[in-house]
Amino acid sequence: NNAAIPVGIIYRRDYLAHPRAASGRTSRKIMNENEVTSALQGVSGDSWRVKLSTLSLESISFTEQVQIIAKQKMLIGAHGAALSYCLWMDPGSSLLEITSGAYASRFHFEYFAIWAGLRYKKMQASGGDNFQINTGVLVENVQGMIKDMLRGN
Repeated sequence: NNAAIPVGIIYRRDYLAHPRAASGRTSRKIMNENEVTSALQGVSGDSWRVKLSTLSLESISFTEQVQIIAKQKMLIGAHGAALSYCLWMDPGSSLLEITSGAYASRFHFEYFAIWAGLRYKKMQASGGDNFQINTGVLVENVQGMIKDMLRGN
């Protein structure tokens, strides 16, 4: 019987974050969401499988956001404020940050992961502000991080 590993991926949606951002347009969106979701739903190992949650946080309360993310053993998302919720994850869990362009040289979520006792990896995506994820590379990263997590490495 394969153990279900809770994995959440945050998909960014347009919303009015601040009156100065009157367009309500959000950057750092994953443009091939359907392909990414399909690839992650099939990830498994000898004794485990991914139980995927696709997360759109804009429409739920802060409390609900924290409760949902705290239950994940792995959180995946584009560089952005929602990754700070990793601070509520159990030590030993994993954070996979997806970056592109200028955001690749920013390290604060790596530091958050270290402070929270999480495993951390940064994955580079292709494109500009909104980008495509190479699903093969994503699956390899997820498999490797989950194997390390299960081994306690």
